[in-house]
Amino acid sequence: MNPIQRYWMTESKRLELAFSYLRNAASDSDVKGGGNEQMIAELLRKSFRGHHIVTNTQVIDSHDMQSAEIDVAVCNAYQPFEPDPHQPLLIVEGVDAVIQVKAKLDKREIERTFKNAASVKQLRRRFVDQDTVRVDALGDAEHFVMRVPYFCFAFSSLEDRTVHDHIIEAAKDVPSELQPDAFFILDRCMFLNVRDNNTSLALRIPVSGWVHNNAGGHVIPMMFRYLYKTAPQVRRLMHPVLFYPISDEVL
Repeated sequence: MNPIQRYWMTESKRLELAFSYLRNAASDSDVKGGGNEQMIAELLRKSFRGHHIVTNTQVIDSHDMQSAEIDVAVCNAYQPFEPDPHQPLLIVEGVDAVIQVKAKLDKREIERTFKNAASVKQLRRRFVDQDTVRVDALGDAEHFVMRVPYFCFAFSSLEDRTVHDHIIEAAKDVPSELQPDAFFILDRCMFLNVRDNNTSLALRIPVSGWVHNNAGGHVIPMMFRYLYKTAPQVRRLMHPVLFYPISDEVL
């Protein structure tokens, strides 16, 4: 185990203790929920340098589409708005990834995650011909470049087999491109949406769809591994805020 892995696994234990403390200390569900989101946001601020982390916000695209509320957004240098932790509106080209945070993952929360993910995945980033994008795998262009990588992190969950069944059920009526990309359950396991096994989430074995992985204490290191792999590396010729023009009436 290398030092970075040890660091993230130490952070896993810290998260587990902080979650237990908040759950026992607070009685209001909104207080608990907000506290859980802030724990993940702070971990991202410490471990995903060079990005602005914004909580409780919404994302828009240049086609007049808007997401539902999201818990945590990982923003890049092309986000034109003030990098305030509570910035209420973001443009999709300036968002590298979204993380939805759950205290406990059950059937209802899985269904809500799929619905929320679809509201984010429907947003389409825009590019011009002179932009350059690094793609590690063939499927990344559709799922992680044109659309925003979408992860769900849960502090606890139902039994793994039950969670997997609920994910498969929720996925039946949702197009693959609009589904979440992964679920991470602290110190337990992860569920990866490998789709056709042609993205940066691909496994070495021939699989497809939703795959369960008993990651145990390695959940946090794996989550950051996939965040770094799926966040697109883009160099733009023009700032994407120009895709959102002022009305012709004032020009």
